[in-house]
Amino acid sequence: MKSMFWLLFLALLPTSVFAQEGPDPQVRIPVHIQVLPKADPETKNRFGLAFWGILPDVTAENILPDGTVKDNGLATLLVGGFVWQHDKKNWLELLVGQKRDQNGYKDSILNMRFVNNQVPHVAIAGEIQQSFRNERKRFFWWVAADTPVHMWRMRAGVETEHIHSFGKTNAHSIGPRVVLPLPLPVRAKALKVGLVTTYQFKKGHDRDFVRVYIITNLSF
Repeated sequence: MKSMFWLLFLALLPTSVFAQEGPDPQVRIPVHIQVLPKADPETKNRFGLAFWGILPDVTAENILPDGTVKDNGLATLLVGGFVWQHDKKNWLELLVGQKRDQNGYKDSILNMRFVNNQVPHVAIAGEIQQSFRNERKRFFWWVAADTPVHMWRMRAGVETEHIHSFGKTNAHSIGPRVVLPLPLPVRAKALKVGLVTTYQFKKGHDRDFVRVYIITNLSF
């Protein structure tokens, strides 16, 4: 397992011998909240509310065709809806909301997210997202799977994302990921914070990217 970790670590370094230029650095900040009713410890299924507030990339710039940079503010994604939790560690969320890019364009979106821990020692997470505005209609899906590596509570695995744009070029990427839960006070039982890093190799001549997630989970 340690050798696998070091291989993943090297893959996540912000260089790539396969790319003509360095990878695009990205920082994503998601905040995730689930509100579930109290239930008997033996209860298998619970239903409640879920919310996500995400800054997709705080490093992104709005570069105009003439090369100048225009600051229209950060891109944001805000969604909320219903969550079904099964056996405490698996959940499925059906959400609606709005996404705003750094150019100021706003799109209504339908969003589904899930986490599955049914496979021993493997956590699988995924997302499906559909936007509807004709000028920017697209279908997005993302899946990640990771397993413990027994070093500093880390997990290592693989992540892939795909953007299908109607009438435009699609984007596909895949690469390794490393997850590091950050230490918190024992009394902060409802709060979890993690640092996730992934190197994504993009199909074709698109630029690879290194993405760092700083993710906060709150459960009530």
